[in-house]
Amino acid sequence: MAKITIRIREDRVNKKGLAPIELLVFHKGRNKQLSLGRKVKPENWDDERKEVKGEGRQVTNSVITREKAKLQNIIDKMILAEEDLSLDEIVRRYRGKSQSEEDLAGYLQSHIDRNPENLQYGTLKYYKTCLERIKEFGRVKLKHVNEDWLGGFEKFLKKEGNNQNTVFQRLKVIRKIMRLAQREGKVQHYPFQHYKIKTEKTTRDFLSLEELKRLQGLEGLPKSYELVRDVYVFSATTGGIRFGDLCVLQRDSIKEGKISFRNRKTKDPISFRLSKTSQLILDKYPGDYLFPIIDGSKPILGEISRRNAYFNKVLKILAQKAKINKRLSMHTARHTWATISLNNDISTEVVGKILGHKDLKTTQIYTNILDKRKDEAIDRWDDILG
Repeated sequence: MAKITIRIREDRVNKKGLAPIELLVFHKGRNKQLSLGRKVKPENWDDERKEVKGEGRQVTNSVITREKAKLQNIIDKMILAEEDLSLDEIVRRYRGKSQSEEDLAGYLQSHIDRNPENLQYGTLKYYKTCLERIKEFGRVKLKHVNEDWLGGFEKFLKKEGNNQNTVFQRLKVIRKIMRLAQREGKVQHYPFQHYKIKTEKTTRDFLSLEELKRLQGLEGLPKSYELVRDVYVFSATTGGIRFGDLCVLQRDSIKEGKISFRNRKTKDPISFRLSKTSQLILDKYPGDYLFPIIDGSKPILGEISRRNAYFNKVLKILAQKAKINKRLSMHTARHTWATISLNNDISTEVVGKILGHKDLKTTQIYTNILDKRKDEAIDRWDDILG
């Protein structure tokens, strides 16, 4: 007989101190975990009564009661119909589709809508783009996603003009989703067990100090263009702060000349002193936010994505005005700060700490860029000397 219980995952507490709540169904020595998309502080969980206690408990407890009843109803109907109780089939019916009906695009869309990992706008953008490419290639059932399908999808992406690293990003999303589908009992196989996805080494554009000064010195710009320029220069001279963070940072994140915030991507705390250049830029924009980039009344993720696209478009125009022959985006401000810092003898460890890198190897990518530029400089002397 199948048994249902509720638990919280104290081993998966996030940075905010919240643990996910799960339905747990047992049958014939096996069990399946079903996320409810809800989280709670461990101290607010009543393990004896299997419910949330304290303020705001009503909504979450009603979700728990509803979903548990839904799962029990599925089991009862299968017993009454004298069907063979299969744990995987119970889970599939709870999810609303049988294995034969579930398709990759629908499953990915469901994951995007639920966003159980609180993915940020950049990652969600990758997911949504991948979803569109899957639809263009042709919808496929989860059980039919195999090595042959992956190979065909990869060829389709390349035929459409995607480079190898873009192909890698698309396949990485599918790899994540298929792993999740396997964990939830949607499929029994994992198509990436022997299918390897490759990347290519790329160069990261960044501005030299001279180019950055030319961009900073542009005059006679429209106010909207001036904002784009100032936000870029601020990031490029202030720890390479990501655009997503700059959109939401408020004045109270600065105290006694030091900026402190939690990185939206990694959730890690970052804190360092502002330079005089940074403070002068901020003084131009009084208000609750550091910069008037987004409209706080609109959904944040969509607004950040829309504004990022606009800023990148304007940066291409500003690069032409400053006679900079490079493909600028807001993210290149981050590369610019890192490379200029390393080139001026700021240690790799310090640069990595300010950038918010968890692994020093990530920061060392920038030292490799500098080494390559040094090699190119020596190669030019061969040309000079004929």
